[in-house]
Amino acid sequence: MSEALKTETIQKRRGGRLFQPGVSGNPGGRPKGDVAQLARVHTTDAIKALVKALQRPKEAVPAAIALLDRGWGRPTQTIEATTNSNSLHLHLVAAQSVLAQTVLVIEAETNAVTAVVTDALPTE
Repeated sequence: MSEALKTETIQKRRGGRLFQPGVSGNPGGRPKGDVAQLARVHTTDAIKALVKALQRPKEAVPAAIALLDRGWGRPTQTIEATTNSNSLHLHLVAAQSVLAQTVLVIEAETNAVTAVVTDALPTE
């Protein structure tokens, strides 16, 4: 029986899980250090690989996009929102109402806590 078939059979027996419940699939944990910083070490090689990929027709466009995104940043995207002012006004009124109710609840809880603490303090 091939190794791949054994693994597939084990996964089927375990309900699709490769590892037993409670057993880590990554016992070594995350790599030490900042992953972004570790990746930045390879920036020069990655740029060179992308430049070489520009020469291969199937990889040219993705490579060009990757180079431009990293060199110049992604283009800004505009988001259009169409709404009438009545709808927006209703949302603002609802938000103000929720905020006012929240403030009242916080004030009531603060007063209750203050009363409990005041009662618990020894009298002089």
